Amino acid sequence: MGQNKSWFRKHKIGTAIFIFIILLVMIAITNKKKGESPNIYPSESGKGIKTAEWDSVRAKDVPRVANEWKKPVRLEVSEDGKWEDSLFVTLDGGRVYFIYYPGDLITDIQKGKYKTNLKIYFSDKPFTTKVLDDRPYFNEKYWSPAGPSLTASGDMFYHSNKPIEGDKGRYLSHIYKNDQLLPFNTADISYGNPQYCSGKDELWFDNNDKVIYVLKNAEADNFQGVPTLAPKPINSYDSAINDHQPWLSDDCKNIYFSSTRNSMGSGPFIYTSERIAEDEWSEPRLVVKSNIGVGEATLTADMKKLFFLQVLRNPEGQFTSNLFYMEKK
Repeated sequence: MGQNKSWFRKHKIGTAIFIFIILLVMIAITNKKKGESPNIYPSESGKGIKTAEWDSVRAKDVPRVANEWKKPVRLEVSEDGKWEDSLFVTLDGGRVYFIYYPGDLITDIQKGKYKTNLKIYFSDKPFTTKVLDDRPYFNEKYWSPAGPSLTASGDMFYHSNKPIEGDKGRYLSHIYKNDQLLPFNTADISYGNPQYCSGKDELWFDNNDKVIYVLKNAEADNFQGVPTLAPKPINSYDSAINDHQPWLSDDCKNIYFSSTRNSMGSGPFIYTSERIAEDEWSEPRLVVKSNIGVGEATLTADMKKLFFLQVLRNPEGQFTSNLFYMEKK
């Protein structure tokens, strides 16, 4: 046990990422406390489940989508039972970026045992293979980057749990542009899941997967401004609700984001809202939901293809996550 904790401190995995992990661990713990005893899936090896069995799980938890969208299609970028997260699609729809982890990340976090550090990969159409992104700042020895977001001009925004001056060993999450820490970050606040929209020169992001912030005049002020809370109803009127993972169209007029509003105790759903005025947005509309949770919406420039992530749980209590896309009708 001591060795595992030492490895965790050394590699700093899991301290600054993914609302799915946080929420689903809580769900799993709650279910366990309630005395839940899941049925056991048959398995030839007795060690986990086969692809056909994950197909069965997916068939019982097909994402439900708003009427203007077609049925979601899975991106088979890795083997079944492996973890995919931190999704982003380029504006032309030709490449997706994501984190790949070779196992059930939720269970591994609960046990405090990790197979590897978290790495960012990419996959090009038709999204059937994955390639490790070899940018040096994505592959530092101990730190786990997440939330990649590539702008039209080629700049990569992301967050990392690499400590900055003043962190005092807490390893909070901070936002970077390419290999540069952005000046608005502070040592006592975690920011993540950045998304830049050039139409109004705004950088959107969240704090601890709970509330959404916006940095206005971001480039113009060299990212030295002070972030402000995104207006309601983007952030819910109910402080118990988690709103996070914003995606903005490049003209800054449309937002898609994850939220636990109306989720009835499960993981987050995906919502969208349109900008009415400078700090005024329409009431969010539900776009995608599932039994366990969906999130990390990311769209092409024409907003005709939406990519997202779904978390699944089998009767044995194992978790996996899959990437999907869907097209507008």
